[in-house]
Parts: sequence; C-alpha cells; structure tokens
Amino acid sequence: IAGVTPTEYRNKVKWTHIRVKIKYINKNNKELIVVYYSRDFYIKKYAYKYANLHKCSIYEIKTKEDLFTNKGLVKLYINTLCGKKLDVEESEIDFRQYKKVYLITGVIFKNIAAPVLDFCEKNSGKINSIEYDFVHYTPVVHQYSIEKLDEILQIKHEDAKATCMHFGKVINFKSIIVNKKKEEK
Repeated sequence: IAGVTPTEYRNKVKWTHIRVKIKYINKNNKELIVVYYSRDFYIKKYAYKYANLHKCSIYEIKTKEDLFTNKGLVKLYINTLCGKKLDVEESEIDFRQYKKVYLITGVIFKNIAAPVLDFCEKNSGKINSIEYDFVHYTPVVHQYSIEKLDEILQIKHEDAKATCMHFGKVINFKSIIVNKKKEEK
C-alpha cells in the first residue's frame, strides 16, 4: 500500500486474516497461561486457538523494536543465530500466580527465537511450572533448546512438544520429552 509505513500496514491488517473466536478465553483462570512470541501471526493464531481450547489466559511477548521491517527481520535472524537476546517489553503479569505456563515459540534455524530468550531471562525463577511448544516447519527440536530454556528459567519443564506448521496450518506434532516423572524412572 503506497504511502503507508510497514508498522501502519501491520496494525491495519493485524487481525483481518486471523479468524479465531476469542469468546472462550478466561483471564481469571489461574491454572494456565499461554505465553507466545509471533512475528508473522501464524503462531499468534495457533496460541489463541490453544488458549480458547483450554479456556485460559494469554500473553504475547512483544519486542521493543519493530521487527516487521526487513532490517528488523535481519536483526531477529542474526540475534537468533548467534544465541543473543532481543529486548522485549517488561511484563505486567506476575507469572507466579499461575500454576502452569505454556510457552509457544518459533524455531529459527534450529534456535529459539531471540525475544523468547530475553523473556525467559527476565522471568527466571518466577515461573512455577512450564511446558514448551516449539513451532517449526519440521517437528524436530534439539534437546539443546529444551535444556537451554530450562537452564535460563531455573526450572525443569513438565512437557515439551514440536509442532510442524506450514503457513499457519498445523501439519502434525509430537511430544519430545513427556513429563519429568518418566525421566526420573
């Protein structure tokens, strides 16, 4: 669209192609909160569907910089490849009030998205229980990614799964590591 900045365009089309009924999301549910990072709205749609299904709260990890531009995309990729963090906005939510956090993150070049690393560092020791959902075009996530998040958050995950998604459509998913109780046996 001529004469419109990428940010203005993004704000205009933000919800036009995401057709998710939000009526079931329950902000008073202290059992579970879905936390996600999405640059291209596919994961956002997936996160809202998950929150609707479980009737729980939802929180979006937002970066301080606009990553919708080409320059922002390059910065996201470089920081993710190098394992560096990308500054995210401070959360107004106290995650300790929830029994479980369900973290949905995209995987970029077999690495965790840079904004998620910063979010995890800022909330280290502030989460009671966590499950991971790694979204990628193949349902494969390395053990290293799981261990890295566990180390940053100072908590052992309860479950982790890989979701295979192509242009917003979930192809399949598989559980990577199921329950720490099974690992202890």
